[in-house]
Amino acid sequence: MKAHYLLTLLVFLLVIGFTFAACGDDDDDDNDSGDDDNDNIDDDIDDDDDNNDNDTGDDDNDTSDDDNDTGDDDTGDDDTGDDDTGDDDTVSNCDPPCEDPKPVCDETTGVCVECLVADDCEGTEVCGDWEDESGVCLEEVLFIADRDQSTVFRVNATTGEMIDRIWDFSEADGSNEATASEPNDLLLSDDGNMYIVDFNSGKLLYGDPINGGDLTLFYSDDWMEEAVTVLEDDLYFYLLGNDHENIHVIDRKTGVLEVELGYGPCPSPNFTWPHGMLWLKQGETILVSNEYSICGGVMHVLDITDLENVEITEAFGDTFGLTSPTTATPDAAGDLYIASWSNYNMEIFDGDTFAHVENFMDEDSWGLIDPAVVFRSEFRPDGYIYGNAWRRGIVRIDAETGDVHDLWLPLISSGDKDAYLEMPIGMEWMFIPARILYPD
Repeated sequence: MKAHYLLTLLVFLLVIGFTFAACGDDDDDDNDSGDDDNDNIDDDIDDDDDNNDNDTGDDDNDTSDDDNDTGDDDTGDDDTGDDDTGDDDTVSNCDPPCEDPKPVCDETTGVCVECLVADDCEGTEVCGDWEDESGVCLEEVLFIADRDQSTVFRVNATTGEMIDRIWDFSEADGSNEATASEPNDLLLSDDGNMYIVDFNSGKLLYGDPINGGDLTLFYSDDWMEEAVTVLEDDLYFYLLGNDHENIHVIDRKTGVLEVELGYGPCPSPNFTWPHGMLWLKQGETILVSNEYSICGGVMHVLDITDLENVEITEAFGDTFGLTSPTTATPDAAGDLYIASWSNYNMEIFDGDTFAHVENFMDEDSWGLIDPAVVFRSEFRPDGYIYGNAWRRGIVRIDAETGDVHDLWLPLISSGDKDAYLEMPIGMEWMFIPARILYPD
């Protein structure tokens, strides 16, 4: 039995021994493998030392440098792009580059211009077309005929600042017949000239509204006295006389009197101290305001399609407070705003039927400003009616309420030649290139 147990114990010990021996061999193998791994790592490092990975790294760095260089180039390209953008503004399609007095390049045409938008201009100037030239800085100018000063003024239509006295006859000695001693009204004609109605002599003269200079006498007639206003169509000028109560129809090509209107029995024209005229339809119907009338009404509509047989087709206005109406001004809808001499009012009439619509303004509308007769008036884009108030100056009337907003250009009666506006009547608006108005 003991021998059997001893044999079993011996076998058990041998098995344990072999087991430990096998484990020891595996560890050695692992260590060997580890050594091999370490050898491999060493080999990799050696390979790095052999400038494999590091060379690649250097190459990467080089590539990075190249990238950076490329970036620099790109930045350079951007700079070049900036230069190109600069070229777009100043050169681009415009060759040679744009410079004063036309510093802006119109890329669509490749032409240098003064402006593309108002911000390219100065002050109150706007950018627009002038004759056949585009991109021009323009100033809107108000022309004012001042009868007492024998002068036509130009003022900034936005600010009211005086630009100049484009025609000044205050010192004329009468030796030159082409002078307007009492300029009463103005007409900016389709032919580009400014026509001036001289109240005292009844003359019709014209001049260049851009550059000024001497006037040219267009029409004169001893029977035309106290001329107050003028209209035009394609064939004629229509000159209205207050004292002799007539309209002279003048051939616009020859300056010769075609026909005289105003002395026929009703319904032929028969005026009494007429103050103003307005086209209702150019070449066909004229509205004339009378101080009073023997033909009924104080506003007369004349059919002039046949100059040999002109007739009054409508007479209205005498029952609505219109005593001595001076002017009629149409609004955008065609209604007529008619001012009256004696009670400082303005009445609205339908432009088609001539029926009375409502009272627009009266003496109370003037507020703290002394009421005055409005001889000429004009609706303007700023929402006001501009009127030349008799011996007050230019007033602005709210086009919605009829209240006088302000005395925009006050009357200055100082006798000082530099002072302006004593008896302003005629008004005309016009855009003129700023480079001409302000050459310096």
